[in-house]
Amino acid sequence: GVPEVKGEIKLKFEDVSGKQIVITRHFQAANKKKGGATPTYNQLEANIQDKTSGRTATHKCSEVDSLIPLQMGVSPAVLEHVIFCH
Repeated sequence: GVPEVKGEIKLKFEDVSGKQIVITRHFQAANKKKGGATPTYNQLEANIQDKTSGRTATHKCSEVDSLIPLQMGVSPAVLEHVIFCH
């Protein structure tokens, strides 16, 4: 079989309207040993859960990347270069 690792990263925050939000990203990495090939790495999907209402929605990771700044009320540049680099 192919050695494989699955994981998830969770981000919990309060959005601009005061709702508690949990975003969970699901990842998968596989080490395919075919002629010294490099490992593959996939972002499978992301779930956004509104803890206030209990609703959950599944999105592509690229869609979530554009939703997070809107929900947090900050620009993507601030998230990339200030918040997540510290």
